[in-house]
Amino acid sequence: MTDYDWDAFISHASEDKDDVARPLANQLAGFGLRVWLDESEIQLGNSLRVKIDAGLVHSRFGIVILSPSTHFSWNVSRDSRSG
Repeated sequence: MTDYDWDAFISHASEDKDDVARPLANQLAGFGLRVWLDESEIQLGNSLRVKIDAGLVHSRFGIVILSPSTHFSWNVSRDSRSG
């Protein structure tokens, strides 16, 4: 059995962070789930690729927020193709 650091990894376009991703992460955390959200896990100087890949590998589930902003977000596209 694999030990997971997070219950859910949230992939989102930066334009969706305030209205969708952060409120979702807060709600899931309120239910006692451990949630990977970029602003909580990535620090200045970290490799984005390394941190995102580690977040995906060490999460039980992935949540991809799709919106009109997603089409223009390279990071969300890459996140959804990883793993």
